[in-house]
Amino acid sequence: MNLESLLTNRFLRFIFPFVILIVFWVFIKPLISTNTRENGDKERCETAALIKEKSIIGVVIAKYRDKRDLRHFAYRRGKVRVDNSFFVLEGSDTYDHIQVGDSIIKEKGSFVVTLIRQDSVYTHTLDYGCK
Repeated sequence: MNLESLLTNRFLRFIFPFVILIVFWVFIKPLISTNTRENGDKERCETAALIKEKSIIGVVIAKYRDKRDLRHFAYRRGKVRVDNSFFVLEGSDTYDHIQVGDSIIKEKGSFVVTLIRQDSVYTHTLDYGCK
């Protein structure tokens, strides 16, 4: 082996991994990112459709985040405790306005949430980013 071919082989061994990385970054990563985003949007919109068909009427008894920092609340409907995860994929500020002790109402077929606190009534619209 001569010196020129040895330098070329070392150079190629050094450069080749970078070329592969660049090809992956330019062509493959955008495909993976797009599919992940589309799946997230699909999941969020499926969740929104399910939540739209649910109704809530009760008094908020707990507001908490789980181990994954996802937003939940619990309310009492009569003597029954109902744990709720409406806000896990939801983007409005409704969750931030809920307080323990609020009366909460959401009618079936609607994204409008009404909070009643003492003498005040607050209306919020849930936003899942779907059309």
